[in-house]
Amino acid sequence: MEKLRKCFLLCINNSHEPIFLPHNKDIIIGRGPKTKITEKRCSKNQLCLTANSTLGEVKVKQLGPNKSGINGLALIRNESHVVKHGDTLEILLGQYFHKVEFEQLPLQGIGDNSINLNEGGIKRSLDDTEVESKRKREHSPADETVSGNLLSGVCEPCVQDKWEEIDQGKLLVFTSKGVESREKV
Repeated sequence: MEKLRKCFLLCINNSHEPIFLPHNKDIIIGRGPKTKITEKRCSKNQLCLTANSTLGEVKVKQLGPNKSGINGLALIRNESHVVKHGDTLEILLGQYFHKVEFEQLPLQGIGDNSINLNEGGIKRSLDDTEVESKRKREHSPADETVSGNLLSGVCEPCVQDKWEEIDQGKLLVFTSKGVESREKV
């Protein structure tokens, strides 16, 4: 059976407690004591949020008459949009910023110093030498070369003009031929 991760809506300004979003249950948020929003432009039923903890996403539907937003983009009333961990939700467009956060499940054998020996879930603890040897196997010498070059500030100039996609194409960066990287902008 797959474990469900807990989902929370966190106010960026910390003006209220995190709002728990249970798995597959519609939660209506807007003006009121839960969000501490008092502005009349915000409806009491501004947004409907439905978390899917297995997929790690939240379905967002704007119910109120005034615009809400996701990552700076306006929502269309009564249309569903999907947000994921770390996305920013604006209860009113440009105001009342919140982050969608899913609880991270521990990775077996990495963070908890244990190994799952069989499908039954019996675990044994690793001693310090096993943990150290495991870390050495996971860390390759190529990693040291790359990070060493970055830390020392030694990087070759760009040999040709190029475009780079960052964050799955949400950001495009152009680098001209001959540009050298620097620690500071």
